[in-house]
Amino acid sequence: MAGGPAPARPDQGKVLPGQKSQTDVWTNPALAERVTVARHGRWLDEPDTIANRRENLLRQIGYGIVNRRFQTLSRRVDAPFRGAGFGTSDVFKIGRTTNLIVDTVDGGWARGLSAAATVWREAMARGFTQAEVDEQVANVRTGIENGAAAENTRSNGALVNLALSLLHDDMVPTTPASGLARFNAFASTITPASVMAALRREAVPLDHPLIRFQGRKAPAGGAAALRHTWQAAMAAPLPATSASALTAFGYTDFGTPGTVVADSTDAALGIRRIRFANGVMLNIKHTALEADRILVRLSLDGGEMLETRDNPLAMDLASSVPAGGLGRYSLDQLQTMLAGHAVGNTFGANGDVFEAGGVTTPRDLLLQLQLMAAYATDPGYRPEAEELFHQGMANYFARRDATPGSALGAALGGILSGHDPRFTLQPPQAYQALTFAQMKPLLNERLAHGAVEIALVGDVDEAAAIADVARTFGALPRARRASAPGPSHASAALPPRQACRWCVTTARPTRRSCG
Repeated sequence: MAGGPAPARPDQGKVLPGQKSQTDVWTNPALAERVTVARHGRWLDEPDTIANRRENLLRQIGYGIVNRRFQTLSRRVDAPFRGAGFGTSDVFKIGRTTNLIVDTVDGGWARGLSAAATVWREAMARGFTQAEVDEQVANVRTGIENGAAAENTRSNGALVNLALSLLHDDMVPTTPASGLARFNAFASTITPASVMAALRREAVPLDHPLIRFQGRKAPAGGAAALRHTWQAAMAAPLPATSASALTAFGYTDFGTPGTVVADSTDAALGIRRIRFANGVMLNIKHTALEADRILVRLSLDGGEMLETRDNPLAMDLASSVPAGGLGRYSLDQLQTMLAGHAVGNTFGANGDVFEAGGVTTPRDLLLQLQLMAAYATDPGYRPEAEELFHQGMANYFARRDATPGSALGAALGGILSGHDPRFTLQPPQAYQALTFAQMKPLLNERLAHGAVEIALVGDVDEAAAIADVARTFGALPRARRASAPGPSHASAALPPRQACRWCVTTARPTRRSCG
């Protein structure tokens, strides 16, 4: 059989660098409110060279600083937008587009667009500070160092992607170790001026930009109002700026290190089980699957079992606790303070436990545990975290019935549980009324006295890990008592002809779609 002629390459279209000053409005019930400000430019033909990789690193740092400023603003009480982003991307090999994207609550587009435009304009006019560059460089360095440390345990997928990058993007495959060597040779030359220069060489100036609005309702004043808001933000005087210095992380002393009272190893699974005098349990499983990585998971008894028919939303704000920061530091301050360290902390109610954790490295394990212990002993409960939750729920309810799938997902928990309030979506105003003050007494009691079990899996030095847990959670005063999770969810009434097999067999329906 003879092969036919190769098909013609599809027309990629055109990117028009001269296109400007156009405004578009698009509405749909499923769309959250967003304004995109853009300009197009020609494609930059930049072969994969060491010089161009350094150029891209400088650009990465520049975009990272601007987006970090957006993130800081979005975390404030009464923030002007839910989120914002600035970046430039290639359009095939025919052009590039620079976008400023602003996500707002419904009706908040004008305030959000004006604030984001001011942040972008200030960055381009005044440049960056050394502290901002240092934070981004520290984060980049950590990522590269962690990649180099885990080089010999890269997944097959990572190796395949290197080959595909060579074929699709003409990217020369290199090793993480060689990337670290190049970074170390170049890092000392990274300055605010060099970062801004590299950013300007790629980002298309947003002069007379294209503006696109999307949302559930058209903006008041239409396209003319969008254009006027942008122009007013460009003409307004820039605000005065100030920088605040941060001290070192202050949560390092949790008392006298705990003592081990039980130590055994499960022969079948190879899990070492430690119990401290205060009742904290530690499970350690060393694996060689991924070098220089440790998965940290903490379980605290309680979780969704603390929700009752009378108070079905008791723990719905639990996942917002990390966003509230610590007693001494806001989340934004923590992010700057911990830059360059592989630490993080998630928290939320899941079944009969609260779960917290993150992924870290052997050198940052102690700091990871200190951060988690700080959240367990001194959560900040800041109002900005409440506001983010309320904004998210408002957006959820606004799009809840926009598609059949989302409408079914919202109703399924109630259908499966006989409309038990613990598993049924409540009215929007019930979520808007939730505050940390309501949840705080119940959650603080669990944080102080609940049964704690910690799991460490990965490239773990067992002796060092035991010592680190002893200095943190092992040092905390805790009541030695059996777990008493509270009202059982197994009492939910399940309509026999409506419940799915999983929910019937586990007697654990959920407000979420069981899929």
